[in-house]
Amino acid sequence: MAQAWSPPTESTDDPRTIPTLNGIITSPITTQSWSSGSQDFVVHNVHIQTHDPNLPPIECAMLLDSRMIKHLPKNLVQQLQPAQPCFEIKDAGDKGAGMFATRDIPAGALILVENPVIITPASILLPEKSGAYQTLFNNLPLTAREELLTMTNCRSREECNTDEEGIARTNGTGIDLAFPLGMEKDPTAKEYGAVFLKINRSNHSCGPNAAHKWDLASFSSSLYALRPISVGEEITMIYTDVTASREVRRAKLKRLYGFDCGCTYCDLPDEESIVSSDAARAQLRDWGHTHPGYLKWSTDLCRADDVVIKSHQNALRLIEREGMQGLQCLYMEEIVLSYAILGEESEFRAWGERLLKLCTIQDRQLAEDLQKWLANPKSMKKWAWRKKQRMQTSGSRRRCVVPPSPDMLYLPLLF
Repeated sequence: MAQAWSPPTESTDDPRTIPTLNGIITSPITTQSWSSGSQDFVVHNVHIQTHDPNLPPIECAMLLDSRMIKHLPKNLVQQLQPAQPCFEIKDAGDKGAGMFATRDIPAGALILVENPVIITPASILLPEKSGAYQTLFNNLPLTAREELLTMTNCRSREECNTDEEGIARTNGTGIDLAFPLGMEKDPTAKEYGAVFLKINRSNHSCGPNAAHKWDLASFSSSLYALRPISVGEEITMIYTDVTASREVRRAKLKRLYGFDCGCTYCDLPDEESIVSSDAARAQLRDWGHTHPGYLKWSTDLCRADDVVIKSHQNALRLIEREGMQGLQCLYMEEIVLSYAILGEESEFRAWGERLLKLCTIQDRQLAEDLQKWLANPKSMKKWAWRKKQRMQTSGSRRRCVVPPSPDMLYLPLLF
């Protein structure tokens, strides 16, 4: 049996060392720091305990403002993976490596939970030849560092002075972290990106079948299926705003990542198909501005009872056509709430159960609420409210006015 791993003894000479952060020893391995404006950056390693005491902890090397160290989450433990693995990393032709399903994966199912290997500032540029990114990579275990160095670097030497910085900026995905008071004065100071050794092997599609959700408390991201994925199918996510036109998407992907997108949703047969797809995506981008939403409709008895339901079902049809299932839960939630306020229990249950399967990872609070509501629909605060109001006003004369434009409902891309 292998000897149980124990963390190395750290010198207490470095004032930034925090011996017991996250439940075990973590500290910057180097005392070096780099300045940018009013910020001082250090390299700091966070360790996540594994379930096997004979294995070393998972390490994440961070290049961060030194004031943020004490705000990192504590007592980090590796999250459980799906009982049955469902993917493999293998050659994807011209795209390099890719992630592929090894079994059928239902919509909403967890594919992978992963801790980042590095975290870096997204917008802060450190002085040229500072050595910060080489130091960051050197703080990783050899196997993790070697794998990280095989990842794509799409940045020129004019943009990034080293391969290490290029890899970090090519593959980084935005995450939320905790910040001390004062840092909120500069929004760019709070922008950080994480790189994942496995999740980042998922290639781009303008109609992705997967997305990942960052969770600061567990310091991990969960990759999950947006729609059913068949065995052998490539698992994809997005690298750019998929509500943009085909021309804009492809130009941005070419500029930032150096490839011409040939996904099913870009490789269209003719100009008519391209125009139709662009129009559908523009509609979905602006849907909240141009169509009624639940909040305004719910108390406006001048509007038809099914106006939001029909509108959102039309949106779902466009989502299905364009492969933009990352937006579907937003519309389905309002359909569920609409059936609740109408008191239509059978439709409420049908849509609620469908939504619950899809949102367990994407929106855990909504999933918890749905479980309670489905157990006892009539316990909902506004259950059948419109139905009751209709009965109370039946026969009375009511002056209806054309309602104002609905409040802007921005629909963020939750991929």
